[in-house]
Amino acid sequence: MNFTNQTLSQLLVLFLCGISCIRFFFFRTSKQDTLAILPSFALITSILIFFAYGISIFQVAILFISLLVFIFNFRSLLRLFNGVYIDRYSILFILSSVINFILTVLVAVAVIYFHPIKAKDKNLNVQKTQLRYSGSPSKGYKVNASPFEKITVNLWKIESTEHAEYKKLHDNERIIIFLPSKCADLETYEAFFNKLAYDGFTVYAGEIFSDEIEWFSYLKDSRIFRKATFLSQRLKDSAQADYFSSYKKSNFIKEFESLLKITAPSENNFVCIAGENLPKDVLSQVQADFPDLVDCYFDLSSVEDFKTPGFGPVENYSPLLCEVLQQTPDKSFYTSVHLATVLEKTVYFKNE
Repeated sequence: MNFTNQTLSQLLVLFLCGISCIRFFFFRTSKQDTLAILPSFALITSILIFFAYGISIFQVAILFISLLVFIFNFRSLLRLFNGVYIDRYSILFILSSVINFILTVLVAVAVIYFHPIKAKDKNLNVQKTQLRYSGSPSKGYKVNASPFEKITVNLWKIESTEHAEYKKLHDNERIIIFLPSKCADLETYEAFFNKLAYDGFTVYAGEIFSDEIEWFSYLKDSRIFRKATFLSQRLKDSAQADYFSSYKKSNFIKEFESLLKITAPSENNFVCIAGENLPKDVLSQVQADFPDLVDCYFDLSSVEDFKTPGFGPVENYSPLLCEVLQQTPDKSFYTSVHLATVLEKTVYFKNE
């Protein structure tokens, strides 16, 4: 199976929890219980994944299981640090371990069944460069070099390796600057980016988490909770979600302006700004503010047969969200390729 890094990390946590829960089957007594340290590693890894990828149903479940296993193994951990040997495992410990193991297996099965579909790029000759920036719209941005600085921009640059030499000699690239839906993330659009890069476009796609661009209260607006908050809002009432986006229209404009300043395209480049399900006039306003840089714009939700506008091409990425939206998962990546093709036609038409 072709798992994403997030799924592999989640399965690692569940594997550590599972081994810890069934160790009484194969670990002999009259020894130090060295495997009692596994729940600590599982809990720490689960917390790191939580901060790296944000909140989700599976991540909450995995965090809960790792915490549960850690609590039931805490006394074993203390005995290990005190050099105490195993005499026997108590009935209560064995019973709790079996229950935790069953929960671990159930969540592992669900994680594998609903794992995100990873975009294929091996035969496309495209490369992805990930850059992180600190700063704000008012003070500017700089490449994040210190682990103690807050990362406010997560930027992907996707380009074809076959066109690299041409780009070095010519300053007339076709550039797409893309702002993902707030209900999705960059990974959701990876197949879409790969198609554009394969066809010769340079794609810059970014997520911005600056304090100057406020969407919700502090906690909901954090990197961990923002996507889940937007997703919950849209699933509950899409009309209300659209109204909220319109109310925050200036935030979208600031984010596009930030991406344009960071990527700094040349006036000789043909630049198209793009996004999904954006409030009316956002893209045209950005083009009016940067008339010498922005040549055209495109909203993915304008594609008539795009079934999940506002959520990204979920049938190509998230089987779990497909279940919620009553869509069929599609590992052929048709939707992502189709959206990229329509965008390319728009650019070619405007560039004639």
